[in-house]
Amino acid sequence: MKLLHLLKVVSLIGLLSGCAFGNKHNYRGVVATVSPIPEQNLAVATQDKRPYILDGDKEPSFVGLQRGGYGNPFDVNTDSDEPLSDSFSAAVCSSLAAAGAECGVVATQPSETLETVISKLKHEGRDRTMLFTLREWKSDCMQNTALHYDVELEVRGPDGEVVARRTIKGNDDLRGSFWNPAGYSKRAVPEAFRKKLEEFLNAPAIQSSLGVGEHAATESPGVLAKSTLPAAKESECSVKQILAMKNAGLTDLQIKRTCIKD
Repeated sequence: MKLLHLLKVVSLIGLLSGCAFGNKHNYRGVVATVSPIPEQNLAVATQDKRPYILDGDKEPSFVGLQRGGYGNPFDVNTDSDEPLSDSFSAAVCSSLAAAGAECGVVATQPSETLETVISKLKHEGRDRTMLFTLREWKSDCMQNTALHYDVELEVRGPDGEVVARRTIKGNDDLRGSFWNPAGYSKRAVPEAFRKKLEEFLNAPAIQSSLGVGEHAATESPGVLAKSTLPAAKESECSVKQILAMKNAGLTDLQIKRTCIKD
């Protein structure tokens, strides 16, 4: 009986270890719910300044750790294997497009100076530019999942001057799962990412810097786009917002999840 119990324990440890290797998280497909904003032409950039990216210890696609049965860590990467900074900016732009803005992504490199990044943003000639700086962003999962983050957002005008700034920093316990910790983390981390984007983009100072409340919308946000989505539930998005999301490359399923709330 003792031998049988030992074999069960060893098998369980092996199962948990096997689930820890090769995990990936979807950041690019995240769409945050952002308060409607006036017609603005925006550019978004994200620069990865995480120390383990700058020194080459981790790849730019690194987003966290999944630990095996002995606590041994395995890297988790973006599901597209692209740099986290690219996925981060893409998700922000999709979210802004869903809120009614035009948005373009400006790629950056971790080694670039702030002056270089600002120059690239100014060159876009947009109404406003948004620069996210990742000083820390990493999930860590064994059975429970933790999220460590330190991110700054600067909104800049056409001249490159900062008009609003916001930083969020912390260590969140996202809870977990004993039987399928990797699967739980794969769902929980992108959801936590969505909430962080909403915390950034819906902050009063950020909304104000994007012109919210300064101009009357050309189309009421309350207009329901029932013709392009299932009629069983009402859409919270206007036709214009749905078209903007389509142009940003969102799938029909992503648009449905954004516009139709249970």
